Amino acid sequence: MLNVTSFWYLDNDGILSIYTQFQEKLETESIETLKRDKGKKISAKIGLGKALGVFLGLIEIDGSGELNSSATTETQIHYKTAPENHLRFILQTLSKLGEPHFFNDLKAGAKHCHENREATFLMFQEQFDAPQFYLGRSGIDIVNNEGAFLFTKDMDPFDNYIYRDDYFKYEAIPVTMAASAHKFVHSRNGHFGQTSHEALRFGSQFGKNINLTVFGTIFPVGEHFQLKPYAIW
Repeated sequence: MLNVTSFWYLDNDGILSIYTQFQEKLETESIETLKRDKGKKISAKIGLGKALGVFLGLIEIDGSGELNSSATTETQIHYKTAPENHLRFILQTLSKLGEPHFFNDLKAGAKHCHENREATFLMFQEQFDAPQFYLGRSGIDIVNNEGAFLFTKDMDPFDNYIYRDDYFKYEAIPVTMAASAHKFVHSRNGHFGQTSHEALRFGSQFGKNINLTVFGTIFPVGEHFQLKPYAIW
């Protein structure tokens, strides 16, 4: 089975910013130089690289199946590094660092922030509400108007057991996460239709108990916590 992730949201600029801080030298693209000599025949099957040469007009194909170069040509092909690859490197690096720099559990990361009053990285899977979609997929109109998706979660208190007699009155800890509509991979300049993937998925659940995997940072804001997402899938 292919290990491919289908992302809903990618903060490309944010991911690149983190990546540059982990690297002494930023490499966002590699360059390959191709040279062709005039008049020489090259016997070869047309693979991906040759097909690209034919497409660019650098190589002609004769009837015998050999390749003739049309001129002495030098060209450069630029291979840009995708944000998904930057993200993979970041997650590998953070996983090696481990806690307290990186948590795989929302509650553990939030507790660290609460006790130390500092932000930390985390990647986790949890269920969130999307209040904009409580009335169904028409909530996408609210997203289009506000320019962001809002996700919320009530997290249990850090103590696993409440010792007070009025334990049933305990207040959950609010967690909020706003995600720019422009950074959703299927957005059309930050806008979505009623039949978009986002409208159908979040609206079909009426904004309740939506499973999301999130990579981002968490930081305390008063008595609640805010998540800054870099990737959501």
